[in-house]
Amino acid sequence: MNNPLLGSFHTPYGVPPFDQIKEKQFKGAIKEGIRMQQEEIREILNDVAPSDFENTVMALEHSGQILKQATAILYNLSYAHTSVYLQNLMQELAPKLSLHHDRIFMNPNLFRRVKHLWEHRHALKIRGERGRLLDQYYKAFVRSGAGLGRNQKKELESIHQRLSVLSL
Repeated sequence: MNNPLLGSFHTPYGVPPFDQIKEKQFKGAIKEGIRMQQEEIREILNDVAPSDFENTVMALEHSGQILKQATAILYNLSYAHTSVYLQNLMQELAPKLSLHHDRIFMNPNLFRRVKHLWEHRHALKIRGERGRLLDQYYKAFVRSGAGLGRNQKKELESIHQRLSVLSL
């Protein structure tokens, strides 16, 4: 079955083709989006070149596009035009999405690359919009617990997963 959530939208103004999207397609699209973003993160981590703005920050920024697209539509539909199925799906997916986010933003090797850029941003002349984006990523890693110890990270992951469900 063709899943419109897994591709570009060829509609006026690029809006989602709601007439083609079925509720049961979200789970597969989000699962595939997570898999794709995990692969994109692996590519960043496996890059042997020294970290720079393009191969770290921009690569992070561009990762997970399918996941971002599918979750944005799911969240909007679940708030504006919900159903029992969507509510149950949100309860099921929220902790998985939270864990996926934590696995990215608590990854010590990924944080090391971002932190290196952040610490050397003046020497590397990362300013303006690029500086702001780097700053946002650095703060996201710190606020997500990247600098914590292993046990503290596990505890924070558990809290994040619980909050992800409670916030629904």
